[in-house]
Amino acid sequence: MKCSLLAGFSIATSCLMTTPVLALPGLALSSYDALYGNRQTKESVVEGGEVAQVTPFTLVRLAYQGYLATEGIPTAGGLISQYTTRAVTAEDLVQAAIRTNRLSASVDGDEAYLRAVDNYLIDLRNSRL
Repeated sequence: MKCSLLAGFSIATSCLMTTPVLALPGLALSSYDALYGNRQTKESVVEGGEVAQVTPFTLVRLAYQGYLATEGIPTAGGLISQYTTRAVTAEDLVQAAIRTNRLSASVDGDEAYLRAVDNYLIDLRNSRL
């Protein structure tokens, strides 16, 4: 009995210790990112015009860092402020990423992807309060 309890505890502990966590202050991986993984390449548009898929986490990070500013998406505190007042939405980020070839048009309307982007924006807002 003691052996099986100890073995179970050891397995549970090792699983917790090996769980990957991505770090942007206050943000953790969504189930979308965990399912599809972070497939972001260094360049968003790879050679040959093929569009690289960015994860919801990466999309929010890119917007926060100003990579979507040319599409009217504010950066840093402006992004958080405008998200809070609903002047910028998850859909806006997705549309901007599609227009700049950072995201495939096939993601447009993907509710799971939009929810994940929205959740990251909420986490980002809450981590800055």
